[in-house]
Amino acid sequence: MSAPATLSGVRQGEPLSRTAGLRIGIFAPMTGRRAGGPETYDMELVRGLARIDQTNRYTIYCVNDAAVDRLETGKPNFRVHRLRPSVRLVSIPLSLPLERLKRPVDLLHCTFVAPPFPMGKTLFSLLDLSPFSHPQFYPPLIRLRLTRLFAASIRKAEAVLCISEFTRNDLLNRFNYPPDRAFVTHLGVDPRYRPVADRHTLQAKLQSYGVNEPYILCVGKLQARKNTTGLLRAFHMLKQQERIPHKLLFVGRKTWTSSDVPPLVNELGLDKHILHTGHAPDEDLPYFYSGADALAYPSLFEGFGLPVVEAMACGTPVVTSNVTSLPEVAGDAAILVDPYKVEDIAAGLHKALTGGALVGNMRARGLERARQFTWDSTARKTLAAYQRFGTVGAYT
Repeated sequence: MSAPATLSGVRQGEPLSRTAGLRIGIFAPMTGRRAGGPETYDMELVRGLARIDQTNRYTIYCVNDAAVDRLETGKPNFRVHRLRPSVRLVSIPLSLPLERLKRPVDLLHCTFVAPPFPMGKTLFSLLDLSPFSHPQFYPPLIRLRLTRLFAASIRKAEAVLCISEFTRNDLLNRFNYPPDRAFVTHLGVDPRYRPVADRHTLQAKLQSYGVNEPYILCVGKLQARKNTTGLLRAFHMLKQQERIPHKLLFVGRKTWTSSDVPPLVNELGLDKHILHTGHAPDEDLPYFYSGADALAYPSLFEGFGLPVVEAMACGTPVVTSNVTSLPEVAGDAAILVDPYKVEDIAAGLHKALTGGALVGNMRARGLERARQFTWDSTARKTLAAYQRFGTVGAYT
């Protein structure tokens, strides 16, 4: 394991003379697609950069009208350009390079994949390498496309920004990537994630979603790698053995790998105990977290795991996995379980629901842990990478 390369970041008020006048492009194709963590990363990175950098000029490329509104900062050195058509199979290889020819930038930051002809310096954000390590989570054609696109993007990049130490180590080991060009820029927690103190407002919001009873919360898309079926079996075990009064509330949209969820719910006789909101607006998530007795996040693979720190910021006890990036993100502020053992997930949840003083300590540690992850820190480290690898007039 290589010692991590570091980006010192840019302190508030520090002059940006090294990169004054850089033209920076950010390709954010996941925004506007209800893409969960990747979309949050795109939006919060742009907003964070807009807060700290008034010197460099930014062009934010996106592929749909919804993204234009979400990425607009109102800052004079930021502009949003909507690529056409909205089909990524066309906009990535054709529209983006053509736009870069017409209006050159000195450095292009790709948060999903790089175009096949980047035509200049490129940085690449790597969220995870699950298509390589866990191919069973993807249909064959999608997995083949993603592995090729990720590999090509990594090869083309001047540097790779990884969202966790786990992801960076995976990159170094799988691709023999130069350690001095791989950096960690952890994700952050928006300030809106905090405990909802007004119980009346909290109850009213939850009731608007049909939530009237105590519940265990699971946030994220319903997909195989989130271990939805393992969580359902653990919840069933708690219902049978401990007679817990809780519902299991899923907040997130269904995906192509969630087709086995309804049959399992029926098989286990959990129909009356499962709630599913589908996709919910970001502004409602603090209510779901604050009202939950525990967050259940027994994922099999994560590049970071945003719901873990979002729940902690809201004072919610967290039960999550002891694999991939999740121990790194959770630290000592969560109950870690083996996601491959249903009984371990059930025991962890039972401890979170009945732990007394332990739960109080978890809440306090979680609030402190969440404060260590901010989007301004993500933006400052990313800006430091722009400074290091960008050159004014590198592409004209």
